[in-house]
This record gives sequence, structure tokens and C-alpha cells, in this order.
Amino acid sequence: MSEPPMVPIATNGSRFYHDCLVQIHDLGRYVHHLQNGLAMLKNHIQKHEESIPDPKEIVDTKIGSIIVEKHLEDHMKMLENLGTQVKQWEQHYFCAQQGIRQPPPINSDWEGSASGSSNQKPPETFEEALELWNKHFPTDPGYRVDKDLTCYLFNPDGEKIAPQIIKQAMTQRDFYQSVCPVTKGNPSWTQLSEDEQDEWATACKQMKDIQKKQLELGLIKTRDISEKHRRSKEKRKARKMKFDLMKNDN
Repeated sequence: MSEPPMVPIATNGSRFYHDCLVQIHDLGRYVHHLQNGLAMLKNHIQKHEESIPDPKEIVDTKIGSIIVEKHLEDHMKMLENLGTQVKQWEQHYFCAQQGIRQPPPINSDWEGSASGSSNQKPPETFEEALELWNKHFPTDPGYRVDKDLTCYLFNPDGEKIAPQIIKQAMTQRDFYQSVCPVTKGNPSWTQLSEDEQDEWATACKQMKDIQKKQLELGLIKTRDISEKHRRSKEKRKARKMKFDLMKNDN
């Protein structure tokens, strides 16, 4: 078997060295730009919801915030992809300086022994999905918060379909508000202490790591944005019909 190719040694005058620096610099600036954009979007959503005194009316604000949520979702995916690219470039840059072989791919030794999931055939039945779940996720992850989070992950006691449709939390704030809605007497995200927010941020990251692995295995899938639009449209239509009936009765 032939040896893997060597990464060129990076010298100040080499093209490889220059390309590494340019790519890392450009990716770093782009990630910073997206982070600023995310902060603005989250502030926009927060102000949009806090400006409504009646929690029941928050449902009506979703018409305008769906587009913002879609942008936020796209930004999060772009940030994740760019972060992986930056790590890969940093590893290649280090190896180039040392004159050693290329490093292994990022996440090649995935926690949970689900490596090679890209070659894993997606389950076609609930029984196959359950078998995969028992193989790769045999133990309780031990979340930092004592809440039921099965709406985000494969649920062995849930609907017997494959894949199961789950929610996708884009930020720790969205995650908290979904699990602990204000309408059920829970404090809002801004009312939590810094330590409590950190606990939820840790739980959100842990959940997203597991969710990503289950998505790769085909155990779960997220609801299509077009489906969200359809459901939102149906709710608006039902509310309008109810309002018209009440108006006619008066």
C-alpha cells in the first residue's frame, strides 16, 4: 500500500502558505460578519415578541418572523460549515509547517461510535430505526436540565415511523422557550440568571450534537420550511373564520 501524500512544507514564499493565510483570514472575517448578523436577528425577534403584552397574540407575530427564522437557520448552518472549514485549514496549516502528512478529517472519531454513518443505509421501518438507536445511543446522555427533550430527538416511545419528524432549535433561547414556554408560567429567557442561561446553553449544545448524529443516521428529519408555512397559513385561516363568526354573532 502506498503512503499517503505529504502536505507541502509551508515556507513564507510558497503558494500553499499564502493560500492558507488568505483562506483563514477570509473565513474568519466572514464568520465574524455572520455572528454580527445573527445577533441582530436575535435582537429583532426578541424585541418583536416583547413588544406584545398578551402572550396569546405572539402566535400572530409568526407571520413576520418566519422569514427571520429562516434567515437565522441559514446563518447557523453557514456558521457551522465555515467553522469546520476553519478548523480544517488550521490543521493543514500546522501540518504544512511541520512537513507532516495530512491530518485525519474533522470528526472522524465521532463520539458515540456512529462514525461511518454517511455509508449507513437509512432505516426504512421503525424497527430498523429502533435497532440503530439502541446501537448508537444506548445510554441516557444526562442532560444538564431535568426536562423532556424527546421532541428534538428520536423517541423510542414516540410515533412508529422512520424517520421521525422533530423540532430544530436554532439558538439556546429558542430551545429554552420551546421546552419552558412563558404561557405555562415559566420565566422568560431574559429573566433567567446568567448561570441558568449557561446551563441551558450547555444542554442545547449537547442536544444539537446528538441531533446532528441522528440526522446523519436517518433516524429523524426536520420539518420542511414549506410545511411550516402551510401550517401557519391554516392557523391564520382558522383564526379569521373564528373572528368572523364572533363578529356576525354580535
